[in-house]
Formats: sequence, C-alpha cells, structure tokens
Amino acid sequence: MEIDFKGFEEYLDARKNRKVFITKDNIIKQSDVEKIRELIRKYGKVNTVYCIKMGGALSDSGNRFTVEMVCNKCRNVIIGYLKLCDFIEYLVNDNYKCDDCMRAKRLEDRKEQLAEREERIITTAKKTDDYISSYLNPNSSWNNGVKTKEKISSIEYGYLDAERIRNYILQMDYRTFLATPYWKAITEYKRYKVGYKCELCSSSVSLAVHHKTYEHHGNEINHLDDLVVLCKSCHEKFHDIKQGVKE
Repeated sequence: MEIDFKGFEEYLDARKNRKVFITKDNIIKQSDVEKIRELIRKYGKVNTVYCIKMGGALSDSGNRFTVEMVCNKCRNVIIGYLKLCDFIEYLVNDNYKCDDCMRAKRLEDRKEQLAEREERIITTAKKTDDYISSYLNPNSSWNNGVKTKEKISSIEYGYLDAERIRNYILQMDYRTFLATPYWKAITEYKRYKVGYKCELCSSSVSLAVHHKTYEHHGNEINHLDDLVVLCKSCHEKFHDIKQGVKE
C-alpha cells in the first residue's frame, strides 16, 4: 500500500478533516520516512501527527507501525515495530541506533567512564601528595600577606583523599603536627572566629587553641567546634598544669 503524500499535502493545505494518512497496514519505507520529515518541516509536527493516527483508534498501547529504520551510526537498515510515540520520535529526531551500535556505544561510554575514573584517582593522589608536602610539612610556612580566610580555604580537603590526610596526621609526632601550616592556619582562624578573646575569661593576652576532644584529630578543618581558644591562665587551669607546651 503506497502512502498518499499528495493527498496528505492537499489535506494540510485545506485543513478540512483528519484524513487517515498512515495506518498500521502500511510498511513505511525509508523513502517514505524522508518524505514525511519534509512534510513535518513544511507543515509542523502537530499537523503531521493528525494524518498518522488511524482515525483516533491507534494508541501507544495498541497497534504498532512497521518501519524501515536507518541507524544513524552504521547506516544499516533495520525493520522496527514502533508505537505511535516512538514513531513520531523517530521521525522528528532521527536519532535511532541499531542494537549493535547501542552495545558498542555503551561499551565505549563504559571505557570512557573507567578512563575518567582512573584519571580522577591519579589526579586526587597527586593533589593529596601536594597538600601533604605543602600543609603538613613542619618546615613549610605561609607566605607573607596571605589572609586568614585564604589560609583556611587553602587547607580545606575538597576533592582530596581526606582519609589519607587524616591518617598521615595521626601518624605524625604531635609536636611536629603543631608546627605545620595546617595547624597554624586553623589556630589563626579559630582565634579570628571568637574575636581574639579567651572563651572563658575574655582575655586577649597569650591566646592558644586547645582540643576539647581528640575524637576528630586529623580532621580539625571540618570540626572547628572541637577546639576552644584559651588564654595562658585558663589553659593551664584547664589542664591543671603550670608548665609545658600548650596547643
């Protein structure tokens, strides 16, 4: 059964009624598909759909069209059996891929995902190495003029290997840790946040930052509430000591 393209064009021009243009009995060849696409470009999708429906009887859950579909990747012709909505999608978007090309595409996508994942792992490891050598090195120091907020922003873990950083800190000698740019930035920022005052007596003299708990030691950047700013006197009272190194 040939498709009456002339009748279809006359119908669209006259806009008289919903003449049946394509039925489930048609085998819609690729040459027909190209002609229908021309009509869609000329008259619009909505008007074209009117002439595809079988007098309102064809639905997405009912009959299907037999269509010659061309894979837009390998250009092989495949016979497909499409619901109305899928047929319209094919007509409008021309994005059909055969099963072989879809499998190849999924495989290629998977390879790309694995390559991207591997690249992220390598990049994360390299950035973590740089972080450790810069901010957990007691022989390193902040450049002059770096502001407190810039320092605290620099030592945030972001997309780094946070667990590796924490484990590195936990393995450090504690006195060595206190000399790192990481800890110095945290203590500077903590004093800034509380207005450079002791949190017990409001003194602004000889302030030190103290761990209230060591539960999150190595992840202080994300647990600043674990820290408290104390003057020398309150710090010593807190520890019940008079001498020694204070945090």
